Amino acid sequence: MQHSPEDFTCPICKQIDRVEKVSAVYEAGTSIGAYSGGTVGVGMAGGVVGVGVAQTNMTGMSQTNRSLRLAPPPQPQLPQGEGCGVGLLLFLCFAVGLVGLGMALADNSERLIGAALFTVCTAGFVSLLVVLGRKSRIKKAEHAQQIVRWQQAVANWERLYYCGRNDVVFIPGNSETCVPAYELYKLL
Repeated sequence: MQHSPEDFTCPICKQIDRVEKVSAVYEAGTSIGAYSGGTVGVGMAGGVVGVGVAQTNMTGMSQTNRSLRLAPPPQPQLPQGEGCGVGLLLFLCFAVGLVGLGMALADNSERLIGAALFTVCTAGFVSLLVVLGRKSRIKKAEHAQQIVRWQQAVANWERLYYCGRNDVVFIPGNSETCVPAYELYKLL
């Protein structure tokens, strides 16, 4: 779509001199720096003073409030696994199932208990795997939908312009899309 210069005028003040692309304002207000150098530390323990010397590497980011307000939408995080608790439960089912199998194969009176223990643990282990697999597929599908929505939001963000005089954002050529900068998300 071809835009005329009038499309880029602020819908509020009808001026163009303070209008900039949102992505440019965001980038201009964000800086990343690094420091590398020697450091010295002094400490005291048990009445003895100690001195330490080390090499220090640091990185950091600085961002203006305006840049923060005009930031692109954050990318959705990958779904997390079930954690150590579920892994421990699977391991316990497996280990106890092996003990039950050993008992079932032995020539003693505990064969029936071992067989029951092995059967219960095997059923529990398989059930957990089925449930976890289903939950994992659901989370992956939800994440895929979130990624599509995020990509659309970023594409919309890339089209936005900002008027520094009125602290508003808008889509060029469509004055109905003008909103305060803090409500930028409404246009995404």
